Amino acid sequence: NASMPRWAADVERAYAAFAEARTRDPRSLDDSGALLAYARSCARSNHEAEAVTAFRALLPRADSLSSSERAGAYIEAAMHTMNAAGSAAGGTAQEATRAASLEDAIAMLRQARREATDARKPVAPEPPRPPGCAGLLIIAPHCATRPLARSVARRICRR
Repeated sequence: NASMPRWAADVERAYAAFAEARTRDPRSLDDSGALLAYARSCARSNHEAEAVTAFRALLPRADSLSSSERAGAYIEAAMHTMNAAGSAAGGTAQEATRAASLEDAIAMLRQARREATDARKPVAPEPPRPPGCAGLLIIAPHCATRPLARSVARRICRR
């Protein structure tokens, strides 16, 4: 496609290469670095659901990444989790799923902060609020309803 930027074509080729590698050998993404690269290629090639799944598979094994890579992986995972929660269809069951996804994203952001602090490279300065409330500024727009935003805020600020 002539109107597509060159980097977009590179991302699509990377995603296709990872997909082919997975079909040839299901264990091809066992390495944390390869799984991180796959998750990023999914995210950048608009395969959001696959990106969220890949990041969720990566995070329990993130210890083998460098501390700065771990912090970045947790932040990216949180952002894609929030995007997926924000784009989910409406309904009562979906509201519960959204709330759970947002709580997962908050936990990921907290872990990113710990990882960045461990690396002596803070992601953000310490907020003058109870832990977790700063993440509400990011998460609140993704809540479909104000009551959901208030509910999540109450749960986070109590901790």
